[in-house]
Amino acid sequence: MLGIKDEYLQELMSKLSATGIFVVSGNNPANVMTSHWGAYGTFWGKPMFVLPVRQSRHSHGLIDAAHEFALSVARKDMSQAIHRCEHVSGRNLDKFAYCHLHPTPCRKINTSYVSDCGLHFECRVVFKTVMEGAQLFDLKIPDRYYKDKNYHTMFFAEILTAYED
Repeated sequence: MLGIKDEYLQELMSKLSATGIFVVSGNNPANVMTSHWGAYGTFWGKPMFVLPVRQSRHSHGLIDAAHEFALSVARKDMSQAIHRCEHVSGRNLDKFAYCHLHPTPCRKINTSYVSDCGLHFECRVVFKTVMEGAQLFDLKIPDRYYKDKNYHTMFFAEILTAYED
C-alpha cells in the first residue's frame, strides 16, 4: 500500500484484534496507551490508519494537540505490559515506567515508539471526526459500547513510515 509493506500492515491488523498494540503520543513525557480497534486503507491517495480514541482518554488530548502518534506492534509476548497499560491512566503516571516499556524517539514525528516491540508505524493526523450516538444506525452498538456516552474520535492519520527495529 503506497510504500508500506503489505506484511507490516497484515501484522498490524492481526495483532490489533488479537492482542492489541501500543499507541504513543505526546512528548515531555510521551504517553502510551493500548488499542484493539482500528483500520487501514487509502484515503486522499495516502496510506492511512484510522485510530478510534475515546474522548475521555489522556491520549485523546495529546493526539488532538500534536496531530501525530506512533503505533508499536509487539513481536513477542507482551500481554502483561498490554494488560497493565490499558488499566491505568497516563494523566498522573509514567506508563512507560509502570509497564516496564522503553521509549525511543521516532524518526519523523515528535513522539516516541515502544522499542521493546519490533514493528513501528509513524502517523500524522490529516482528519478527525467525532462520533455522536445519533449517527450509529446499528442500535446494538451504542447499547453495548456507549452506554455512558463516552464516544470515540476517529483520527484519520497518514502512515508516514513503517519499520522494524
